[in-house]
Amino acid sequence: PDARRVLEKLDPKDVDIYTAAKAYESEAKLTEPIYGTKYSLTEIDAKTLRKWASGPIDTDLHMVKPNKFIPRNFSLAKPTVDVKKETKDSPPVKLVDRQGARLWYKQDVDFRGKNWTPKPKLTILFQIITPYAEVTPRSEAASRVWVCGGT
Repeated sequence: PDARRVLEKLDPKDVDIYTAAKAYESEAKLTEPIYGTKYSLTEIDAKTLRKWASGPIDTDLHMVKPNKFIPRNFSLAKPTVDVKKETKDSPPVKLVDRQGARLWYKQDVDFRGKNWTPKPKLTILFQIITPYAEVTPRSEAASRVWVCGGT
């Protein structure tokens, strides 16, 4: 429901478009006071706004289905290792090692204290390599929406 409320606010009349390119250098008549960056402001004409507002909706763009992998239970699990013996230097355990995927696990022991209160922490690094993401402006935008929207 929250995502739908945000999407309902997306309206051409509220758009701000930022373009940075040498081709626009001559149009930049204003100067930002702190860094001295040259810029310009231009209103989008009413005809263009009407065209954007009445344009067809791309049927390939839609709300994604709920992700069953997003956790709903955020209670902390007990450590899976003896945290008194585990150190920051203990190596992670490789759980998956196959073509195209490797997955390691390491118990968080950084926050060991008097009562050892674990604190949730997660670091994920994905590298998606594909020659198709930048073939067209549409594929570029779609790949960025997918990558950013997946978080």
